[in-house]
Amino acid sequence: MKTQLIVGSCAEAWTVGIDLGYHSHRICLVDPQGRCVFEQEVTHTGAAIEALVQQLLVRTDSDPACLEAALECPHGALVEAFLARGFSVWAINPKALDRFRDRFSLAGAKDDRRDAFLLAVCLRSDRYAFRRVEPLPQCLLQLKELERRRKTLQEEEIRGTHHLREALHRWFPQLLTLAPAADKPWQWSLLVVAPTLGQARRLSGKRLARILAAGHARIDPAQLRQVLRQPDLPQAPGLEEIVALELGQLAAQIQLIHRQGLQLEQAIAGLLRAAPQTEEEERLRRDMVLLSSLPGVGAKVFTSVVTRAALSLRQKDYHSLALLAGVLPVTRQSGGKKVVGMRYACDHALRDALFNGAWVASYRDPVWRSRYAQLRQRGKTHAHALRIIGAQLLRVAIALLKEGVPYDRSRLERRTDPKELKELDQWLVAEPMDLPATMEKEPVMVSGG
Repeated sequence: MKTQLIVGSCAEAWTVGIDLGYHSHRICLVDPQGRCVFEQEVTHTGAAIEALVQQLLVRTDSDPACLEAALECPHGALVEAFLARGFSVWAINPKALDRFRDRFSLAGAKDDRRDAFLLAVCLRSDRYAFRRVEPLPQCLLQLKELERRRKTLQEEEIRGTHHLREALHRWFPQLLTLAPAADKPWQWSLLVVAPTLGQARRLSGKRLARILAAGHARIDPAQLRQVLRQPDLPQAPGLEEIVALELGQLAAQIQLIHRQGLQLEQAIAGLLRAAPQTEEEERLRRDMVLLSSLPGVGAKVFTSVVTRAALSLRQKDYHSLALLAGVLPVTRQSGGKKVVGMRYACDHALRDALFNGAWVASYRDPVWRSRYAQLRQRGKTHAHALRIIGAQLLRVAIALLKEGVPYDRSRLERRTDPKELKELDQWLVAEPMDLPATMEKEPVMVSGG
C-alpha cells in the first residue's frame, strides 16, 4: 500500500489546540514557529465562542485557511464555528494523544493548559496522526441526528423490557409463558389496563381480543384467558397496589419509547423518500438504490452505514470503510510470536449494523448461506464467520457503487468453490501486521452529531 501523507493547507499555518471541557474550554494558539502566543479559557456560550473566533483572526492577521484547530472530538459548537469561518479542523483519538503526552512529561503530568498546547504542537509535527474534519451535507446531518436518537430509544426500550421481564418474573410470571422476553406490544397494553393478575382475569374476552389484535399478536384470546387462570404466586399482604403501580408504569414507559421510535423511523423513511434537491441528495438516493439491493441491507443498516461512513462511501474507499466497521483484524507480532485478533477500535454502531446485515444475508441469500456454512466447516466461530461475510459484503458494496449497477447474485454464484473462497478471505484471516498511522488509510472524520 502506498504511504498516504497528509499535508496542511497552508505553508505558514497557525495551530490552535483546544482542550474541550463541560463548562469551559482551554485554548492555546501556536505560531508557525511553534511558539505559544496566546492562551485563554473560553466558556461554553455562543457569545464567548464568537468572540474567540474574532480574536484568533485578529491575532493571526492571516487568511482563515491558514488557521488550523486540533481537538479530540470531531463535533460540537467549536467545530461548527471554526468550519463556518473556513478554518481547518483536525481531530485525534484521545488514546493516541495520551501517547504524545509522554514526549513532554515522562512523569505523566497532565492539565488542561498542557493538553491544549500539546494538541497545537503535535498537529504541526505529526499531522498524519490527526484526521481532518469535514462538514456533513444537510440531508446526511439530519439522518445522522435521527439515527442517533433512534439508536438511543432502541437501547432504552431494551433496558425497559429487561426491567419489565424481571418484574413479571417476580409478580406476574403467567404472562411470560406466551412471550418470555416481555417485548410484545400486546403485553404492554394489557399491563397498562390490568397490571395485576386479578385485574387481568376480570377483562372480558372481547377486550382481550382487541388488545391482542392491536398488538398484532398471533395468540388466541382463549389461550390467553387460560394462561391468566393459572394460580397466583404467594405474595406478602398489602403489595398488590405496589405491584400494580410498578408494572403499569414500566409498561406505559416502554409503550411511549416504542411509539417515539416508530415516529423516528417514519421520519427517517420520509427523508429517504424525499425528492432530492441537491447533488448530494441525488447521490445519496443512487447509493440507497444500489446498496439496498444487497441481501441484508435494509433501511436501518443503510442509515447506519451512510451516516457513519459518509466520506468512505463518497470516495468509494473500501479500506477505510473496513477499518471504520472493525472487520479488519489487528496483528501483533514480536519476534517469533504473532497474534491476529479482532479489531475493537472502530465505530461500534457501524460494526453492529454490518454484523446484523451479514447475519440476515447468511440465512436469506443462498450464496452467502453457502459461504457461511463453508466458513463454519473450516472451524470459524459464528461471530468470526459473520465478520468475514461482512467484510466481503463491503467489497461487493464498493464494487456496486463504482460500477453503478445493483447486486447480481449470479456473479457470485460462480465463486462458491471452497478453495476460491479461502483465497477471497485470506487477507482477513492472515493479514500482515498493522501498518503505521502514516499508511493506514483511515477515513476523514465528519462533524455533526
